[in-house]
Amino acid sequence: MKDQLIPANLNPAQASEALNELLEFLKEQHSLTSRAIEADINFKGLSKARKFSTYQQRKVSGIKLPDILAMIADHYQIEIFYNPNTNKYYFESLSGNDPGVKETYMHYYYYYFSHWNQTVSYAVITFFGQFTKARLTFFDSDGSPIFQSGKGKVWRSGATLFAQLPNSHPEHMSLICLYVGNNRKLEEFEWIAGTYASTRLRDEAPVCGVVVLRKIGVSDSVIPETELKVHVIPDFVKKLLLGKRLGVSPTVAFKQSDLNKIISSDF
Repeated sequence: MKDQLIPANLNPAQASEALNELLEFLKEQHSLTSRAIEADINFKGLSKARKFSTYQQRKVSGIKLPDILAMIADHYQIEIFYNPNTNKYYFESLSGNDPGVKETYMHYYYYYFSHWNQTVSYAVITFFGQFTKARLTFFDSDGSPIFQSGKGKVWRSGATLFAQLPNSHPEHMSLICLYVGNNRKLEEFEWIAGTYASTRLRDEAPVCGVVVLRKIGVSDSVIPETELKVHVIPDFVKKLLLGKRLGVSPTVAFKQSDLNKIISSDF
């Protein structure tokens, strides 16, 4: 079993080890030399950064090792995994494109009722691959990513958009069902409402509820470029989600007035 790694959660020694393996991967699989990578990301010092003993003697341009690893992984859209049983790192292209070929990412705030904390919370759901793939990212109070779901598949059937997302354990899956209607282009939606069903990681309890999505925007990064820590959840979203009602949304939530209709209806 392999676990997905977030560079920010690694200590310098781990980041240096993962960086060295990532550079080898990019060289062997995509013919990208260290010099070519340095030119792509406008950074020098990879030869020092990939050797922790050298890095300890002298900091590389004042940038921390986890940040260097994150910078390269983000630029080439590479996911990093680690298998503790074999002590090996694995790498996968996030978009399926060759490294350096940018993907377009559509970001939405993902509002939900946290059964664990008994409060309305939010994450970010990101769609890519022309709405064929998605992933969820959760953040701490400072706006730093602390957990990402695995890369999940997205498909449209009738008036519903489905997203199936793997969590950190293969047996834990989340299924998100979003009501988008039959004739709407997904790129048009500022708001989307739906439901989710999942298994809570803390105690493996089944959880479900209503979710509301609000568009953040489009970027070429899997992490949205916005100040997440200062985001305020709209009051009408809290009102909807605190009801913890389940059922079928009676209308397409295309704009805020549509959400107000859902709030005032029984479902």
